[in-house]
Amino acid sequence: MIAARMAIDLIIEMRYKLRCLGIPVEKRSELLGDNLSVVVNTTLPSSKIKKKHLSCQIMRVREAIAAGFVQFGHVRSEQNIADIMTKPLGPSVFHRLAHPYLFRHLNSHKDDNPKDVLNAPVPYRHYTQPTSKKRQPHSETNPNLEPS
Repeated sequence: MIAARMAIDLIIEMRYKLRCLGIPVEKRSELLGDNLSVVVNTTLPSSKIKKKHLSCQIMRVREAIAAGFVQFGHVRSEQNIADIMTKPLGPSVFHRLAHPYLFRHLNSHKDDNPKDVLNAPVPYRHYTQPTSKKRQPHSETNPNLEPS
């Protein structure tokens, strides 16, 4: 509830700043929440406020919704990208939400020529590749001496 009130305050502040800069703003801003009870308590005027210490928070959100510049909606966990690291999701839901952000296609940008800090081409590696050839001792006199 407190987060919803803080989001409303930030929406009001941002809309004011944009109008001061001469940038046209849309009629309504959309606010999405994942807590269904908060969405119901703030959007339905008939819902009773049971927690008196939250009444000011709820009334601030209700006032913004009644004024018509905020629309408050619910987003389910199966569709909420913020839930991939905070809630236990099934593997299919997790991969569906995380895939666009964690994996990208290598051929998606043809002009992309990734380089490292030293401006070396990509095949340059900071480690040596393992080889299959047998190591030779440092000297013929001591065959037990191996390269380090």
